[in-house]
Amino acid sequence: KMCDYRFASRQGWTRNFVKSLKRLMDMPKSFANLVSMSSGVSSQRITRIFSKMACAQGVFHCDVQYCKRTYCRDEYYVQKYSHLLPSGAGNLVRDPDHDKLFRDWELAQR
Repeated sequence: KMCDYRFASRQGWTRNFVKSLKRLMDMPKSFANLVSMSSGVSSQRITRIFSKMACAQGVFHCDVQYCKRTYCRDEYYVQKYSHLLPSGAGNLVRDPDHDKLFRDWELAQR
């Protein structure tokens, strides 16, 4: 349910992410500029793809808990990435790429 809410529906995280991931992996130089061992991830688009992949693997909730118990408590990472935190509660975050799906999903929930 966490993934369905975040990505508007099950199809929001089961469709197209493999194509996006493949496109990234097919461009190794671009991928190296977007994800680095020293500086981390440089684009929220990349983290969305990783989030969808975690949803597909059934480990999204584990990733969230791991992050909360490790990185969120490490001052180095708090200083480095706190400016990227959402303004509201993390469980209410929705992927902005799925605006139409959100409207349809909300109507279906009523």
